[in-house]
Amino acid sequence: MDALTHTEKVQKLFVRNMGPIRGIIIGMVADLSLAEDVLQEVFLVVTRKADDFDLDTNFMAWARAIVRRKVMEFVRERGKVPYLLGEEALEALAGAVPVEDEGWERRRKALADCLKSLPPRAGTIMNLRYAEGLDPQRIARHVSWSVGAIYVQLSRARRLLRDCVNRKLAMEGV
Repeated sequence: MDALTHTEKVQKLFVRNMGPIRGIIIGMVADLSLAEDVLQEVFLVVTRKADDFDLDTNFMAWARAIVRRKVMEFVRERGKVPYLLGEEALEALAGAVPVEDEGWERRRKALADCLKSLPPRAGTIMNLRYAEGLDPQRIARHVSWSVGAIYVQLSRARRLLRDCVNRKLAMEGV
């Protein structure tokens, strides 16, 4: 398989973090339909500006800055939109969002370490699900298991990872 381009790596980071990004947007616009429009715009900007992003830095901090600009643009272009916070409120909210989240970075590192400690089959299933983005039905066909067995394996692996991450963070005093 060809190595991913820089842009593809940044897009993959976006997809991995799409839930929190969507949550930030919803918190700012409070309308699911409008939030989805903003999310799509943010993805386009992330893709267009991917070369500006250093993969060794905090993706979420970079993405939050793009979200903030896109929401503000959205407000200016559309004027007063129902359920949308005013520009002053958005500025205050954006300022309240921390740019760096050390706790998140520690969790991410702990998770990366814990992923290495998973049993090989669980690691394969987790990789297919989260790195490759396959749904449980496709994973089941790929490894010749039942869909139910895939759900059980994913559940067990997530529990092992959660417990491992919590132990590592507790050892660090987080």
